[in-house]
Amino acid sequence: MSIKLLGGILGAGAVATAAAIVAQPSMLPVSLVALGGTLGGASVAIELNRKKEEQIEEAAKVAATFNGLYEFNKGLISPQQLSLMCGVPLEKTSIFLKALSDQQQGRFIRTDKGDVFNFPHPANVLDQLTANAQAWVKSQADPLLQENATLKAELVRLQSYINTQAAQQMVQPLRNDEKEQDPWNKLL
Repeated sequence: MSIKLLGGILGAGAVATAAAIVAQPSMLPVSLVALGGTLGGASVAIELNRKKEEQIEEAAKVAATFNGLYEFNKGLISPQQLSLMCGVPLEKTSIFLKALSDQQQGRFIRTDKGDVFNFPHPANVLDQLTANAQAWVKSQADPLLQENATLKAELVRLQSYINTQAAQQMVQPLRNDEKEQDPWNKLL
């Protein structure tokens, strides 16, 4: 499209210049200046359009790469990895991930190997729900386990007391009241 546009402008300018030479030769410089200005304006418009298309292509590349890393890493994204995989400068990916993290309640994590961003992911949500459920069960079970331990200790204490009482009763000598009241023994 840009070549066709420039070709059309150049063709129209050539026709206007030729007409100016034939009709009024003194207008030739004005005609050439107008042609140059038109070509310059068209070139600027074409360059702006090219940059805009590059930005759109870059954004699409970053978005596709981000989505792939997001699913593969379950929400954990490294700016370095994103930069390498989509061919965008690290500064841009860092700024992009920081802004997205702020918007999506992601977390910035500084590590020895570089900075990473952790974004909410359904797998992480399930892990969090599981952890919350386990913590709730533990909070419900801990008092019961503590009460159970107290009751076991009380049972051991009572069994010890019963065993002590039984042992004391066994130690006392048995009296044979018959021997003392036995008339035969009294006669001898």
